[in-house]
Amino acid sequence: MLHKDKTNNFSVMAFGLSLLATVFAGNTASADSVISTIKAQPTIPATVRGPVGPIITTPTGAVTFEFTFGLAGGAEGAYGMLEKYKVRNPILTVRDEFLKGLKSDPGLSNFKVHASYLDRNQAKRKNLKNTFKEPYVLQFDPGMWQMIYFLGNWKRYWSQYIASAQLIRTADGQKIWSGNCVVKKKDKKTAPTLDELKTNANGVFSKWANESGPECAAQLLKKFRKDNS
Repeated sequence: MLHKDKTNNFSVMAFGLSLLATVFAGNTASADSVISTIKAQPTIPATVRGPVGPIITTPTGAVTFEFTFGLAGGAEGAYGMLEKYKVRNPILTVRDEFLKGLKSDPGLSNFKVHASYLDRNQAKRKNLKNTFKEPYVLQFDPGMWQMIYFLGNWKRYWSQYIASAQLIRTADGQKIWSGNCVVKKKDKKTAPTLDELKTNANGVFSKWANESGPECAAQLLKKFRKDNS
């Protein structure tokens, strides 16, 4: 069953902008301090908020696939589409690729994947100390995955994936480092219709998901290396 609300195209995009503003807000430590802090920790949990799926914005409002194809997706969005098409949640790929990059360069290998998703309340910075005993947590937030029609062609769709990574001190919820990514899939020649998107025609949904994770991780790694060089 599709669930529709009155959120229009512009309000959803405004939410994305506000998310980016939130990511950039707050103080971060100096480059030397961040690297030294990480190296001094025996273990830093790497966590993910979720599960979160895409919002498909139509000309008449936002469509969130809360119970797509009979699969419960929760209030966060189209998790059912990921289940239906056996697609790995992009934020998990973001986490894994980012950690792989940190391990190879600059050689930081003391991160440990926390296998379970954190819900919205658990993932709040001030609440991390209730779940983890470690002094620091590296948290990945999927932010928003929006599939939206072209303004000049309402029948065709493109994808925008926004996510962030934050190194957080659990004692007070302070961000020690943070970065964000924005991945757009906006090829007009291969842009699907709404029906093609929902049915994963030509694997378009799978392709967007599978490509967004690694591209996001690459952006985050670039920022981490730049901030801490």
